[in-house]
This record gives sequence, structure tokens and C-alpha cells, in this order.
Amino acid sequence: MRFSRRDSRSKAVAGFWQWWSGVHGRVESAIATGQWGGLTDEVTARVSVIHPDLQWEFAPGKGARHALIVTAGGDPRLRALAARWYASAPPADDVWEYHPARQPDPTILTSLLEMADQLIRLQDTQFASLLDADRCQLDVVCYHPVFAQVPEQIQEQITFLALDWLLGEQAAELWIGGVAWQQVRPDDVEAPEALAERVAELAARYAQPVWVLLTARDGDDYPVIATIQQPLKPARWPRFDTHVAITLPYEPDRVGLPGDRALQKLRNFEDQLIASLGEDGALVAHESTRGRRILHVYADSESVVLQSVAAWAGREATVRQSHDPSFENVSHLRP
Repeated sequence: MRFSRRDSRSKAVAGFWQWWSGVHGRVESAIATGQWGGLTDEVTARVSVIHPDLQWEFAPGKGARHALIVTAGGDPRLRALAARWYASAPPADDVWEYHPARQPDPTILTSLLEMADQLIRLQDTQFASLLDADRCQLDVVCYHPVFAQVPEQIQEQITFLALDWLLGEQAAELWIGGVAWQQVRPDDVEAPEALAERVAELAARYAQPVWVLLTARDGDDYPVIATIQQPLKPARWPRFDTHVAITLPYEPDRVGLPGDRALQKLRNFEDQLIASLGEDGALVAHESTRGRRILHVYADSESVVLQSVAAWAGREATVRQSHDPSFENVSHLRP
């Protein structure tokens, strides 16, 4: 019998948790004593079976004493795999909790970091930020006095490490847009805590789905309307690595857009679609022009929802699927 790559990944995840059930006691002892022996190599080997590019670490837990983190490290190809690893984790308890991305730990910013033969006081890190309301993100500039003395590569490393420690990986991916660093202190820099507060405010504003209407014209000057969920970023839906484009015909008005009657039919279809997706997919955008509407759905490639949606929607529409963990197929809809 030949197994597909999907089968192999699922078996690797299941094998990891079976192994973990027998080894976490040794890990707890190693954390307490500092005597690791070859244990870290064992963890690396087990994570590498799932995928060699996944990253892992132990950290203090938020509710438990310890946390085990297996992360894509910002690689969109691996985000769904880390999310599935997490979905298969045992329930958190007093000793262990589990995360598919590095968690915020602002206390690290009070410590010293040794890089480029220098001890760097992380508490001297500061950020200037500017809200890009159209993209629901903050563009930031990082400043540290040591930047005038170290190569640009070190400046970049300090910037991204500080953002991850301050905000956690997922929040940094979701709410931080452009990132820069400079040797001259900007006039509007603030302490890291101020940036964390601004990110928390932005996240609270979009805690519930927010839909934004966009308008444009195509090359023949026909109007195009699109509605998107904001922020339209793959980190919001880490398991959803497959794009499903569902193209629906409708009766157009004189400029090619749906009239009231057509609009009601489209909405009814969307309501049924959203109900059929459940927790394994999401309608993230749709665009309409010249008598057709394209619904952009992202779903978990390892769920059965892809087959059921394709079978159901295909009776009325054209359905195309493609692997797209970076959401490239909706990049033209981002403001």
C-alpha cells in the first residue's frame, strides 16, 4: 500500500503525540535540573518527521508551568501543519500547554542579549508606529542605540526578535505591516508597551468579522465590486491552505452588476455555503462584474469539507481548487 504525503504527515503528527505521552516526564526533569543529555535531539528528530523546517522550543507557560511550541516560524507553507499538530495536542493541564506559534513574553525585553560580541540591553528598544487603516495594520520603525554600532543584519534580527517577544508570532503577522529599523532615533518613538497597547486596540476592533466594500473598473471600464474580510491575511486562518474559487452566474443590470433580485439569490447561496463550511473553511471575499460573482473560500485541505462543498456548489457554479497557503489568489483584493 502506498501512502500519500497527507497520510504520512497525519501519521507523523499522531506518532509525535504518542511519543510525547511517554517522554514529557523526562522533559520536566531536564527543565528542573538542566541535564538534557540527548533529549533535545530526540525532540528535533520527532518534529522533523512531521516536517524538517518546523521549529520548536520549550517556554514558560501562561496557565501551565511549561509550554511546548511547534511553529512554522513565519513560513506560510508550514502554518497549516503547525496548526494541525496543535489541534491534535492533548488538553492543557497544570504542567503543560501547547502552542502553534511563539507566544508573547515581554519580560525578555528587560534582559540582555548577546549578539555580534556585544551585550545588548533590550529594554532600550523603542518603536515608532503609524496606523494604515486601509490595511488594518501598523507600520513600525525600530530604534536601538546599538544600531549605530552593529551591522544591518543584526539590526534586523533585533527588530524581529523584539516584535515576536513583545507581541507573539501570530499578532505580529496579523497586525504589523511594514517593518523598518534605523540608527537615528525617530521623534515619535515610544516604549514597547505603547506598541503592544496599539496592537491590542487594533485586535479588539476586529475581534468580530468586519467586511469592507471595494470598488474598481476593469480594462473595459466595467465596474467591479468586491467585499473582503479584514484583515485579509492567512495568519487569521492558519489551517486553511486551499483556495476554492466558486464562480456563480447572475442576471446583471445594465452595467453588469447584480440587481436586487440577483443579489438576494447570491446572498442565499452564500448563507448556505457558509453553513456548509462549518469550522473547516471560511468565505473570505467575493467579487462581482459582468454577470458573474467569484466567491473566494479557504479551507483545510485535510478536511472532508472540500469534497462536500465542491459537490454541492458544482450543481450551480464552476468550482476550482488550488493549494494556496499564502493567499496569493486574493492578493489583488488587498487594499
